[in-house]
Amino acid sequence: MKKIKKILTVSIAIVILSLLVITVGGCGKGSKGPATLKVIWWGSQTRHEKTLKVIEMYQTLNPEIKIEPTYTSWDGYWEKLSTLAAGGEMPDVINMTINQMPQYLEKNLLADLTNIATINKEAIDPAVLDSGKMDGKLLGICLGSNAMTLGYNKELFDKAGVAYPNEKWTWDDLEKASNALYSKLKVWGIGNISDSDVDFFIRSRGESMYTPDSKSVGFTEKTAVDFMTLINRLHKSQAMEPRKVAIETASNEENSSFAKQKCAMRFLWSNKIVSVAKTLGKTVELSVFPGPGSEQAMYIRPGMFFCISKTSKQKDKAGAFINWFVTDIEANKVLEADRGVPVVDAVRVALAANLDEQNKKIYDFIGFVGKFSQRPIDTQFPPTERECRRIISDLMEQVYYEKMTPEEAGKKWIEDWKVTLSR
Repeated sequence: MKKIKKILTVSIAIVILSLLVITVGGCGKGSKGPATLKVIWWGSQTRHEKTLKVIEMYQTLNPEIKIEPTYTSWDGYWEKLSTLAAGGEMPDVINMTINQMPQYLEKNLLADLTNIATINKEAIDPAVLDSGKMDGKLLGICLGSNAMTLGYNKELFDKAGVAYPNEKWTWDDLEKASNALYSKLKVWGIGNISDSDVDFFIRSRGESMYTPDSKSVGFTEKTAVDFMTLINRLHKSQAMEPRKVAIETASNEENSSFAKQKCAMRFLWSNKIVSVAKTLGKTVELSVFPGPGSEQAMYIRPGMFFCISKTSKQKDKAGAFINWFVTDIEANKVLEADRGVPVVDAVRVALAANLDEQNKKIYDFIGFVGKFSQRPIDTQFPPTERECRRIISDLMEQVYYEKMTPEEAGKKWIEDWKVTLSR
């Protein structure tokens, strides 16, 4: 009997020890220690520093989680992510844009977040939550709301005696002001105009980048030629910063000519304003995209998303991190709306109570655009979006360096897009 009791005692002890091992060490793919989450994003050095700080905060609150960060500039991000996807090494949490999401959906690389209970979807405004849905699936959680701005340096305008931009400004007004600024101060009027700004020009004409089915071009050849003609004229007159200067700072807004007070205006997403203002050393004033048709061009945009990879083995834990990222007030105080105005009411209200002058202007501007805009964001983006963007960028380059005329570039733009979108 004593022998049986001894055996039972030993057996119970072994079971208890086994349970302890599972409880303490079973979080990370069958090994002892914390579970590992891989998170990838793009951005400036300022964004990297802020994100790393909130990751450290999260790990302190959740010692059972270890986060492995990967971060790059915008220029190298999609190549890095494509390489990881091709190698079957997609991170658990992925920074994504609404433009690129269709490509990753088509390749079945993103998880449906609908049933991931660790994400409190009720906390997010329904319209903002819906911005992450495609084909009936919730593919991403929006991290902030943005709007395109025409940021300008009020001090330079005052020195040149030039009237400030406003919601009634046309491209003619911008061009005249830019030429006056260069003539009087030898500063470029407008900074780099890139393929990211094309959407707004096209929308101002009442057209769209793509047809509703995303299989063809949604604008006319005249619009394409007019855009190429505009950038060619601005570049030749030195109203716009030289292309070689723009290339040097293309992936770093904080080091741009605008941030260094070498040009007076720049098109900037609202979430980039704070970091640019810190380099500039003064408040950036905000206006809308030039018209005619500004009210058609402007819209509130879901700035970016966090998605979870389809192959992640830590979907619930990845969801919990994303949920904390968007709902935690202290974390968002550190992030300073770097990815856009917060999408959770409680966070937005908490931050609004203590905004500095620059952030208040951004919050007010988002509110203004919401009322000013007469057209919602276009949501039809093809899986070949990145290739389409490269085509525009390459053609703009040809025009900037006068290797193609605006007419040739506009015509080729339409032709090449038709082929690319029909695949």
